[in-house]
Amino acid sequence: MIIKTSLGKPIYEFLNKNKIINLNLIGFLENVSDAEVYVDNEAHPTGVVARKDYFSSLYTENDDFLNEVLDTLYKDGFYGFRAIYRPIAEKIRSRFIVNWESLNALYYLPVKEVDLNRIKSHVKSIDIKDAEIINHYYTYKDETSLSRIKDDIVNRPSSAIYVDGDIASWVLIHNDNSMGIMYTKEEYRGRGYAEEVTIDLANKILKSGGTPFLTIVDENEMSPGLARKCGFIHDEIYTDWFGIISGTPKELIDLHDECDKKFEKAIEIAREQLATTTKKLNCMYILNNKATNNILIPENFQIEVAETIEEKLIWCATLAEGLDIKSDEKLDFIEKVMRIVTDKEYEFKLILGTVNGEPSSTAAFLRLFDDACGIYMISVTENANKTKILEATLITAIKKVQEYNMYLSFANSNESSLDLYSKLGFIHSHYRESEKFSHSV
Repeated sequence: MIIKTSLGKPIYEFLNKNKIINLNLIGFLENVSDAEVYVDNEAHPTGVVARKDYFSSLYTENDDFLNEVLDTLYKDGFYGFRAIYRPIAEKIRSRFIVNWESLNALYYLPVKEVDLNRIKSHVKSIDIKDAEIINHYYTYKDETSLSRIKDDIVNRPSSAIYVDGDIASWVLIHNDNSMGIMYTKEEYRGRGYAEEVTIDLANKILKSGGTPFLTIVDENEMSPGLARKCGFIHDEIYTDWFGIISGTPKELIDLHDECDKKFEKAIEIAREQLATTTKKLNCMYILNNKATNNILIPENFQIEVAETIEEKLIWCATLAEGLDIKSDEKLDFIEKVMRIVTDKEYEFKLILGTVNGEPSSTAAFLRLFDDACGIYMISVTENANKTKILEATLITAIKKVQEYNMYLSFANSNESSLDLYSKLGFIHSHYRESEKFSHSV
């Protein structure tokens, strides 16, 4: 049974049994007073969940508790998990679609004092007026990062070195008590500033009775060296950040339908020719980085992005051929589609497939916003190998558009093509009833 509770001594005692693993969770509970807290037993918990808005932190060795938590608290929706001990993270990821992840190693300082003689510069706390500068250089800058940085500066210790009034190097403490946002401006590098601010902040944490720790993304090849130089150790402990999609969230359905509406508006002048009749439309989505790698791409097949006017004309002509547009209507159709795909109100990425250098297939990716897009105007001219060319076109195109920061794609299909899309890695989200809808395979 899951119980919503408040932070108390039994929770701290439980988490402190494996303190290093739970440093992030303990810090989050200490600093985020309005987080929702759940346990299975208030007097003797075997698991703890702390949740605030999108993100959750949790720890348990009890699989029954973990499964009940996941079944109860994480129904249809998008959810993020922060600094989850990797063995637990792997259990969670195995049950859901993972839409992003950041794999991290945890480093901590196993001492009670540091050698302050290693600090040669004047180190002081960060001035709140420099929050915007710090945000400017922050790797994970977004619309909320500035307010979080200000919160870190105001509510927790920080360390920085200033040169003639200019902030040169800095490190802060996040709201889970981990050290982070460490940075030295390029013109001040090579002077040992990063080591000095790190040691200074670690000293402040130790003096307050805490354990200095930080997490480093697995791909980061520079920071582990600095951490070890400052005395931090790893102990093969990994804590991962990741996001999941549970079920079919309403937000995802709304995004899909919004993308379709945008496309319908874009093709209004050629709607009759770009439509197919169907009573039930299969709506699907795919995380582009999850597209299958098991599709055999013919050696003579290639794709390119049609960017110039000439290339777009070839793309439109190939679409006309793939859709079997009547010869007496072709020129008018090509002209209309050119107006659609070159309209600056819409952002289309046009994928042209070729076999032995000859145009053979098309797909159009319409960006909805940010990293979501819809796949439309799919066609294949190679009748003899239509299925193989179609598979090759879609799978290579999906991977290609990742270069344009499109990571979530929506598509529609008739019932007869559902197996093909499933083979590529698409996930069925919902049905749409429609007598006439824009062309899809």
